[in-house]
Amino acid sequence: MELHILTIVLILEIILLYASSLTGLSIAVFVGKTKNDFQGQCILGADVKWNTSSNFVIYTDASNASKCAYCIGLHIVLLLFSLVYATYWLVTLMFKKEGVRIFQILSIVLYGIFTFLVFVQAGVLTRGLNRFCNGLTSGDMESHIESCQESQDIVRWRGLEGASFYNRLKKAETASWLAAVFWLIMLVLAAFRWIYEKRQSSVPKNTIT
Repeated sequence: MELHILTIVLILEIILLYASSLTGLSIAVFVGKTKNDFQGQCILGADVKWNTSSNFVIYTDASNASKCAYCIGLHIVLLLFSLVYATYWLVTLMFKKEGVRIFQILSIVLYGIFTFLVFVQAGVLTRGLNRFCNGLTSGDMESHIESCQESQDIVRWRGLEGASFYNRLKKAETASWLAAVFWLIMLVLAAFRWIYEKRQSSVPKNTIT
């Protein structure tokens, strides 16, 4: 029964590792593509100043660039880790071998760190997108733009490819919060596996006298 429970937990962990790699890849792609569409500018948290009813300027600086770099870089690292670690446990499970015990303790620490970093990243992306959208909808054209999504078609981007920025970043935002939940669940599963095995190993076995 012990093996059955731990196997189910491990399978769930492997599935979530692969799922998190997919969400991480989508985040990196969506954020990176949006940055390229804006000629290398990171619009997360960027200020928008309207000069006239049809002309505006996007102001970005190093802090904006670091936000995109953080979103992309973090999930590239997590993508590589997830694929390697999931494959390791999958092979271990398939060949019915015991994994290195230190990995279980290490995974709890790493999952905790990754969960925190991904939650921070999701917050950065959400706040950054909201600030940029507020700038687009708070100028002289406020009466003509009812939502940030609508601005994709109404605003004249003048050399920039803004026709899909909101859709892409909104998908990245959803994937970010989903990834954060995945890592949190993996943290719980890893902790459960470690505690369960520790308790089982401490139970005295029956002896025949």
